[in-house]
Amino acid sequence: MRIRTKISFGMVVPLVAWVCSVLCLLAEAPKNLVLVATHADPNSGLRFGAALVDITGEGEAKLGRELISQEVGANWSVMARELGTMVFVTRSSAAEPRGEILVLDLARAEIVSRCAVPPYGDGWFGEWVTAAPWRGPSLSRLVVSPTSRQVRLESVSLVDCATKTDQGNLDVFSHAIVTGLAGAAVNHHPDVVRGVEVAGDGKLYLNLGRGAADFGAVFGAISPAVLRPERANCDPVGHILLNSSQAMVLQEKCAGKKPPPAYYILVKSRGAWRRFPATHLIAFRDFGRFLAGVETRERPPGFRTVRSKERRGRTKYGPDPVEAMAVFDGVDGMALPTGKLLVYDVRTEATYRINTGEPDSEILLIEGSKVYYRVNDELFQGDLVGGPGRESVTGVSRIAKGDLIQDCHWAFIRE
Repeated sequence: MRIRTKISFGMVVPLVAWVCSVLCLLAEAPKNLVLVATHADPNSGLRFGAALVDITGEGEAKLGRELISQEVGANWSVMARELGTMVFVTRSSAAEPRGEILVLDLARAEIVSRCAVPPYGDGWFGEWVTAAPWRGPSLSRLVVSPTSRQVRLESVSLVDCATKTDQGNLDVFSHAIVTGLAGAAVNHHPDVVRGVEVAGDGKLYLNLGRGAADFGAVFGAISPAVLRPERANCDPVGHILLNSSQAMVLQEKCAGKKPPPAYYILVKSRGAWRRFPATHLIAFRDFGRFLAGVETRERPPGFRTVRSKERRGRTKYGPDPVEAMAVFDGVDGMALPTGKLLVYDVRTEATYRINTGEPDSEILLIEGSKVYYRVNDELFQGDLVGGPGRESVTGVSRIAKGDLIQDCHWAFIRE
């Protein structure tokens, strides 16, 4: 299949960087590049496994170690890059009725910890990977008592599986690692924090349904002067899309379908908020110094996803991409991925754009100035070059092709 990959230089009209996929020779993939194939959809009756996929020097995608069988299935997963781990929560099985927490060490590409999932009681609100310095890497769950309305935080150590409950003190949660959405066209369950608000004290709170006087978890100070509503029907905060040691990304909350929401970035080293230079985005993802996203457009009335004969069907590691995208057919206002990928440098504010022309495409990894991205069942690499006003993506080349790649939504470099 021939793919046309276009590169945008700032606001310049996209230029064709290369037009060959079959006739051109594959560029050599970096050594020790590993992809992760899985699809976690807790609300679906389908179960998908998880596995590591190795990229050979010949540009082939080869199945490596299986992490979770299809019979067990992945329920939730998050790539906590700043911890050097990827965390999986499995579905229930005969061996583990509540499921397991698996911790993948990225440097070694090995599972280094297995913990039983604690029981889920009434009032469960959500769970995230947290990295509070005094607690260590944990899987933390917010619980709101349905009777007393008291809030507690239940944590499981990702190192030794020790459990800890914090009653009322939610400081650990302010260190939640929020990584966004992987699988832009096929994944419907982003790792985000919904329902945040700015209270009168200028702090950002998570609304746990307890009333305006007490929102619960505090995420730190915010600047109302910077994040004041710019449009009459919009509140400048609504969801935390990303949270890491370097940055936080907020999505504003607007009444109705228009205008499209804006996004705000906190660069933590500077303590300053700024407005993100784009709208119509999904699939924000954290890559440390860089943030990535997928540009979208609103689905027109009556839009129907069209099947391409090149697309393959459901596998043990993921759904049929066309079936997954077609779930939203007929739903007015839903976002439609355009195949335009965006990379933002939080230090310099440079913005890089890649136009793949394919809805099922996403950035998997940014290592140094090298960006790796997937287009259907092909893997590409390119170089992020230039500062603000001089941004370009050069040296774009295809480094691998194979059916397994279409189920891969994460990548890392092992030692």
